[in-house]
Amino acid sequence: PDPAHLARVAAFAKEAEDCEAKGDFKEALDALKSLEKLEPKDSRIAALRPRLEEKLKRWETWRDVHQKAEIEKKEAQRLNTTDAWHKVLALIADAEKLAPMERFQTQSRALLAPSRQYHLWAQARDEEKKNNFVGAIDLVGQAIAVVEAPAELTAYKTSLEKRKRKQELDRGASVAAKEAVQAKAYELWQKARELADDPKDT
Repeated sequence: PDPAHLARVAAFAKEAEDCEAKGDFKEALDALKSLEKLEPKDSRIAALRPRLEEKLKRWETWRDVHQKAEIEKKEAQRLNTTDAWHKVLALIADAEKLAPMERFQTQSRALLAPSRQYHLWAQARDEEKKNNFVGAIDLVGQAIAVVEAPAELTAYKTSLEKRKRKQELDRGASVAAKEAVQAKAYELWQKARELADDPKDT
């Protein structure tokens, strides 16, 4: 056998294996085709091809779901609702499961933390609409803990805490106003005043 021919056969076989290891499955199959042209009966062809075709199919499925997650993430940033972010998180989870290797899982995982943060933030806004400031503050706290928080999120937490204190002040003042015993009413009013952020509220 011609040494140059054998060297080319070995080079294509190595290229196919190297490309597979990197996750470049299309390129690996191309190298295998080149190998087949030179040496149609090479045993590595039968061993590698089914595996590479299967991995390429998985990669294509992963790519489609990952791209859909990226598109939905842009849409969720526009809508900024709990449902929109929930959809993104579900797609990221699917993409992670479908990824044929760690390299692609990592790409999908990179979308997870910011999406999780925005999902919790949206849930906090839902609770705020119900005047459930305790629930909203808890969710914002979780959102801040996920990944470095944007300034708006930290400011939002501060504003929720103020609104929670105002809500407690109003409740306390309302209870104090209904109290018939003057000394007890004064004590309740003093407690309520401690929650005031705005001098007008006292």
